Amino acid sequence: AVCALGAFLFALDAGARRARRASGGALARAALGLALHAVSPWFTLVPRQTYNDDTPIFEQWNAFSRITLYNDNWPIPFGWGISQTYFVDPPPDPGHLMIMIDEKAGTPIQRHTVTAAGDDWDAVDFLTYDVTALPYYLRAAPDVFVIGPGGGRDVLTALRFGAAHITGVELNPIIVELVQQQHADYAGHIYDRPNVAVHVAAARPDTFDIIQASLIDTFAATSAGAFALSENGIYTVEAFESYYDHLNDDGLVNFSRWYYANGPAETLRLVAVGLQAWENRGVTDAAQHVVVLANLTPDRIADEGLAGMLLKKTPFTPAELAIIQQQADRLDFAVLYAPGVSGPDASPVADFVLAADRDAFISAYPVDISPSTDNRPFFFNVVRLGDLGSDTFAGSAIYGFGAEATRTLI
Repeated sequence: AVCALGAFLFALDAGARRARRASGGALARAALGLALHAVSPWFTLVPRQTYNDDTPIFEQWNAFSRITLYNDNWPIPFGWGISQTYFVDPPPDPGHLMIMIDEKAGTPIQRHTVTAAGDDWDAVDFLTYDVTALPYYLRAAPDVFVIGPGGGRDVLTALRFGAAHITGVELNPIIVELVQQQHADYAGHIYDRPNVAVHVAAARPDTFDIIQASLIDTFAATSAGAFALSENGIYTVEAFESYYDHLNDDGLVNFSRWYYANGPAETLRLVAVGLQAWENRGVTDAAQHVVVLANLTPDRIADEGLAGMLLKKTPFTPAELAIIQQQADRLDFAVLYAPGVSGPDASPVADFVLAADRDAFISAYPVDISPSTDNRPFFFNVVRLGDLGSDTFAGSAIYGFGAEATRTLI
């Protein structure tokens, strides 16, 4: 038996030696191929598609993304949720460049002119018409934290409203370099302002008047629906608890997500996350701390508008609610929920916020809108096995991604 065991182990060792020789040969061939490629490139990855089928003016890879840059031919100023009232008699579009992450998620570098007389704010006045700008009507000279500033649009908006200081944290260093170095003149050197600090990956903990995140996600890997299965630590209950902790006494969290009127699962899940976090922090009536507005006119995604959720550390005051209603009327935005303003039938969002039993509401909803957590950080996966084939959500992008991912897995 001992001899048999020895023979068996020797055979394994011989197989391992052969495997090592084979692996070594493969590595040597790969190294030779890379060396030849460095001298005379022989291999090119051809993208399956590009932004607007155009040719990028810049391309660079890092360990987790492919970044490209385009001269965008979008005929109007770039915005996620610009009010239609702006386009009644708009000035000429100043133009923008479009940064694409893996050809799926975009972030613009807005052209911004600075002269000896100062910033040309009139040229970018459309920023003040966007649903993402709502908190700036409630706070003068705020201290702002921007999650994922990307090409700088949210930073420029904060500057336009006179923010005292802006801190941004961007995950991708290539994007920061594009704004801060290669195209700094085009962007008006917004990342070099004395009251702007943009960090890569992390920043010093502090407290803020406004914490802003406008459509932070990545549509990478959507060809198999994998976007829906990506872990996202920005949209968890624990993350929102941290936002609460880093707000000043009357600070605001401002998050924006797509709103599909026939079944606003994405917006409802966002509100569910926020309310749960606030309650976990001891807020006894979270319904007094949340406002949700929407630009219901589809823009960047067909059939979907844009909703903005404001969460306040303290209850909204009557004066603040009056300002919100005034701006909603001026900009033709829908008030999906505001304390003391919305009844239970005003919108699905109002139905959820005012529900006597939110857990029962979540359980009865046709797709999964339960709050995402650090243990289950899949905010964008709202589709369960039993939810496949839903006619109600057929036009929803978030449902489409989740359904595609689920079908791929099964």
